[in-house]
Formats: sequence, C-alpha cells, structure tokens
Amino acid sequence: MRLILVFALMLSVFSGERNVIDGSIDQMRFLGATPTSKSPRAFASALYKVDKNAKTLVNMQQLTNDQEGVEFVRVTERVAVVGTPHTFSTHAIIADLRGGNKTEIVELPSDRGFITANVLSRSEDGSFIDLLQYSLASKAGILRTSLVGVNIRPDSKGKRLLLDTSWSAMQEALIPGDIVGFFSEWDGIYGVDTPEGITYSPGVTNVRLTPPLTGRIATQARRYVSILCANPSYLVIAPELTPGEFAKRTDTSLEICDRKAASWKPPIRIVGNAPRVRLFGEWLAITEFETRDADQTAPSTATSKHFVDQFYASASPSLDGHGHVLLVNLFDGRRIDFTTGDRDSEILGIRGDRVCYRTYEKLWLGPLGPDIFIAKRLIADDDAAWQIHWMFW
Repeated sequence: MRLILVFALMLSVFSGERNVIDGSIDQMRFLGATPTSKSPRAFASALYKVDKNAKTLVNMQQLTNDQEGVEFVRVTERVAVVGTPHTFSTHAIIADLRGGNKTEIVELPSDRGFITANVLSRSEDGSFIDLLQYSLASKAGILRTSLVGVNIRPDSKGKRLLLDTSWSAMQEALIPGDIVGFFSEWDGIYGVDTPEGITYSPGVTNVRLTPPLTGRIATQARRYVSILCANPSYLVIAPELTPGEFAKRTDTSLEICDRKAASWKPPIRIVGNAPRVRLFGEWLAITEFETRDADQTAPSTATSKHFVDQFYASASPSLDGHGHVLLVNLFDGRRIDFTTGDRDSEILGIRGDRVCYRTYEKLWLGPLGPDIFIAKRLIADDDAAWQIHWMFW
C-alpha cells in the first residue's frame, strides 16, 4: 500500500511538472529571421508559436517576404524591431508582444535616410526605443549620424512619435549580442578604452559608457573595444583586434561591467576567437567558435536538411564550432557548460529554471542546471527552425 502511495505521489509530481512545462510552451513566441546585409540573398521573416502535440512551428504572422529580407533585428523583453529591406533599411517593423501579438510598421520619412542595427535603447517601461540612423545632412553629401526615437505606444490618433534623441541615451543602450553574423554586420558597437572609461564617439560627441577599466585592455593611449552585448544590468566587451591579431588568437577574454554598481567583474576567458555572446538577465550565454583557413575541409557535423553549414563555410573568415555552450551567472558566479555536438547551436532564452536552445532545425527545453543536456525535451522539429534566433517567453 505504501509503495502504491509513493508511486501515486511521484506520478502526481511528474504530471504537475509536465503541465507547467506545457503551459510554458504555450506562452513561447519565436522570431525567425536571417539578417543578410552583406549578401545579395534575402530571407523571409515571421513570428511563430509551437504546436506542442505535433512538435512543429505555426506561422503566426509574416513580417517580411524573401524579396525584402532583413538587415537587422533588435529585441527587448517583449518587443522586436526588424529592419527591412536587407540592405539600407528604411522601414522598422515593430512586433509588440506585450499586449498580444501585434505588429506595426514604422516608415521613416524619406529625408531621414536609413537606419542601422548598431544600437537599441529604451525607456524604463519599454515604451520608447532608439535606433541609430544615417542620413545625408546636406547637398554636399555629408553623412549625419543620429538617434531616432520611436514611441512604441501610438498616440490617440494612432501615430508614432519620431524625433531625434540625445546621445546620452547610449548610456542605457541594449545590445542583444551576436546571433547570426555570417552575412550581416557585427551586432555590437565600437568603443574606446580611455583613462576616463569606455567611451562611444558618434562624431564630435563622446558618451561615457562605463567606468575606467584600469588598463586591463588598453596597451596604448587609445584602444578600441567591441561592445558585444548589454542589458540594463551588465555590459560585455572584448578587445577589438587587428586582422593579424585576430588570426593568431586561440581564446577570447571577455570583460564584464556591472552597470548598476559601476564596477568591473573578473574577466571570463573562453576557448576560440569568434564566440557568440548573449545576455539573458543575470546569465551570460556563450557559444564557442573559432576561425579556420578557408581551404580547410569543413569538420564533420550533425546532418542538416538545410544549407546552414554552407553559411559557416562561406563566411569570411570561415567559422568552426562543435556546439560547446557555456552559461555564466554574472551575479553569483555559477557556471554551466555542455556540448551539443552540433555546430549550429545557440541559446534562445532563459526563464526561471528553464533554458530554451536550438540545434539546427530542432528546438529544445531543458532545466537550468548540470543536467541541462541530459534532461532536455524536444519541443519542435521543423524545417523553419534554422532561422529561429530570438524568442519571447
């Protein structure tokens, strides 16, 4: 009798946990998009949800077609901004998922030139975003750089506010991190390591982004750095290397700034010179990659029904990876690492004690812990999943 009661209790706990997981899957929304600002080829983009019974993706709304394509994607917790067309974006498609599944198209006036991917900042309530924009300031052909503010919430007449924003907004810039990168521009922005701190200099303005790094990177009076990703709490940078320096590196040192404490944490050293780096709250997700000579034979990887491997092989420089993922909690120092064995692997989202990640055209959900890979659950196996690089939970 006692054995039956124990079994019933275990079954009840298992059923309850499964219901929680199923409910979580119902709330997930995914953005499929492949930025190709440096390629003549364009890909369609769309919002998806998961049919958890069929383990397939359901197209909820098409954002761009395969003629328009995507130049960049910027995301906050529940808002996605997609720049289109895929070269010299003039439109920003805003998918606002805070109050349902809605998308709005914001067309910049023709005299405002084109927008680019390099920055997105926002107000505290997430209702206002800033996009970096280039335009011709005069008939002389001078290129003007500015921040364009977009009000996510339309006014009473349904119109959105477009106005120039102060460069000081860069101090709260949000940068999601390097996600695709094969045929698109670098997702981060460039700063300078100075005695006063890391600064960003759009033209004649100097915006101080961090406190001084006390010489951990700078080897000369002014040294450029790549700001890889940033959220309201943390900002992650790495040295900006010359092509010669980059080719010789076999590892990468990441410097972490605690934006709220205005201080620097100990650096994180990882294998490979071309990692994908993303921030999810307190968690820093790193997928290790390294460059290889273009004439080398591509390593054996898991079979894919798509040409994702060709993306890596044709990238310049060519990229190689084995699906080694490292998760670091920047608040308490916890580290979780696992290897998928698939070169095309990336963390899509972290919420509570769950992690959602992708390998080729498969989406997985696992516990946030040492058994993340062992106890994973397949939630979707779909041809469209190779384009999934962002999720909303």
